Amino acid sequence: MNTHLLPLEIIEKITNYLPINDRISCLLSCKVWYSQLYRGIIRVVYITCRRQFTSFLVQLQTYNDLGLEVRELYLKARVNMTHAEFRLIGTHCPLLEVFKFSNWQNYRPYSLAEFTKLKQIPKLYDEEKAYNVLEDVGDSLTHLELSEYLLRILVPKGNHLLILQSTCNLTHLTMDGVFNPNPNQNDIRRMEFDYLDWNLIHEYCPQLVFIQMTHANLKATEAQAKLMHIHTTIKPKVKQLILRSLNLENAAWLYCLGFMYPNLTLLEIVFDIGTFVNFDETANRLDQVDSQTGFLILAHELKKLKWLSLKGLKQTHFPGKLFFDLLLTRGTTLEHVTILYDTDNISSPGMNVNTLNALAQGQKTALKSLDIDMWYGAYEEKFYSVIEPLSLCTQLNRLSLSNDDYATFSYNTIPMDMILDACLQLTELTLKRIAISIQDRHSKNRKHPLKRFDLSLSRVSQPIFDYLTIRCPHISYMTILNCCWMPREIEMKIDMPNNSFEFLRIADMNRRRTAGLEGNLILGHTINLFSVYQSDKVEKKKKRYENSKHIDNERVYSSLDDLFSVSWYHLHEPPLTRYYFPPSFLRKLRRIEVIAMNCLIDYCILAKRGGSRILRLDVLVSLLYLTVTASSSVDIYLRLNGTVVVGGVL
Repeated sequence: MNTHLLPLEIIEKITNYLPINDRISCLLSCKVWYSQLYRGIIRVVYITCRRQFTSFLVQLQTYNDLGLEVRELYLKARVNMTHAEFRLIGTHCPLLEVFKFSNWQNYRPYSLAEFTKLKQIPKLYDEEKAYNVLEDVGDSLTHLELSEYLLRILVPKGNHLLILQSTCNLTHLTMDGVFNPNPNQNDIRRMEFDYLDWNLIHEYCPQLVFIQMTHANLKATEAQAKLMHIHTTIKPKVKQLILRSLNLENAAWLYCLGFMYPNLTLLEIVFDIGTFVNFDETANRLDQVDSQTGFLILAHELKKLKWLSLKGLKQTHFPGKLFFDLLLTRGTTLEHVTILYDTDNISSPGMNVNTLNALAQGQKTALKSLDIDMWYGAYEEKFYSVIEPLSLCTQLNRLSLSNDDYATFSYNTIPMDMILDACLQLTELTLKRIAISIQDRHSKNRKHPLKRFDLSLSRVSQPIFDYLTIRCPHISYMTILNCCWMPREIEMKIDMPNNSFEFLRIADMNRRRTAGLEGNLILGHTINLFSVYQSDKVEKKKKRYENSKHIDNERVYSSLDDLFSVSWYHLHEPPLTRYYFPPSFLRKLRRIEVIAMNCLIDYCILAKRGGSRILRLDVLVSLLYLTVTASSSVDIYLRLNGTVVVGGVL
């Protein structure tokens, strides 16, 4: 198709969806495109250091009309602006809509007065500066974030709602407050709302579509509770509601939220500890029947809901099966679901098979993301009751499973291959407090599209990684945090030669206290060193070295590829006095150790260029042995292996 037949306005809209590098390439197509598109390149500006910021100001002063095209400006690092620089940006970029910077240290009154179109600013922390900012740009702001530090000052004075009067076009409101759930402590700083206060928010900000609050307490008198049961003013514009660390003094608020916001597409509620029952779980704080009825009202009213996240639930107050059955009856289709119970007390039941079946049956054709906690005893033969509902969700691409069995999760294994077989479209998998095993090793020949794997507080073994690298060769993002090796594993090895990682984090391996579970690791253990080998970085360096005119022998570099681009990890042995730790834990080599190895590489290159005999591999190994041993004060046995993408024991 001839692109010259398209109007330039359409071409400009199409290029707005391209990455910045592709848009720059479009400028080189022809002079007409350049004159039309170059202004769109600077529509969004990201600045990461002071030097870049100074250069940006010079460009604004050199080209007077350049700043008229800037709409969003993000100062990512600590670029401290002076009052004059605030005014300078306002003079040259009067049409700026988003202005995000790191701190308000050098802000002065009227610094933002010249921004007539400003919609988003950073989070406010200081009371005096907050009033000055809202006086300058309050009429144009659509996003407002009030920090916990600021609300600690405003709440005792009763000004946390009055400050909203300075805004008339606000669509997004974020408030991080303070609340102490201990009934013996009366904290005047805590952020509380009754029914009248909550309506004042919408009276001052009638255009709100997004509300996010943290550490809020919702209370109601008896008269207000009766009113909230039968009549509530509808706010149809609100689409997203996020309430974290929420405390309720009356279950009528569950009714109210359902009646007030019928057009919600996103609902996230994280209930605070002690919301439903006392801390010792001896008495109910909220009536069980009223709470269950309130959740059913939410399921009945929120027909447009797509994203549902409920955390800190109690099984006695949440009607799990009835809740999801009612969603199915009302025709509500959820794409993202998070259901997590408060099961810190070992006697508190959480998710059960009936709730999971109702969730899967009702949302099996729409569900894309699921985060649940497995109930007590979901392992062994009962784990099929988890797998069967998951296999019904044909669109599921993100799954997170957390084990509620805090006491014995290290002993009772869960088969990883069953999870992969049940969820064939899965691209992201997160497991917490799980001992992983492989039941059917022949299933490794069935390829799986998994791309991201996150593991924490779990037990693993070498065969797990051997299995994953064959079955899931597309894994490019992996984290292993606070995990331990399975019993009777004499060799700690992570070998995934089929994977090339864009991101890999391994932290605190074997740091957890697991006395009696480490088997023969306690006796005769060898300290290991292994590397993460990034093949994409290797290819880039190879091309750079191939284009160099000073390379005499390419074999020098090809034989040392594993040292050019690896991230080195070390199974470090703690002091003998710390017996409560397992014999070793994983850490990444320090920078000075990596520099020492790079110096050895340079030594090899110089030896080759000087005509002298190149350092033998065994000599290189000896030098590495001495260098790393001297810096880490442990014995390391090193074996080089440059043929894998992720090397195991070296």
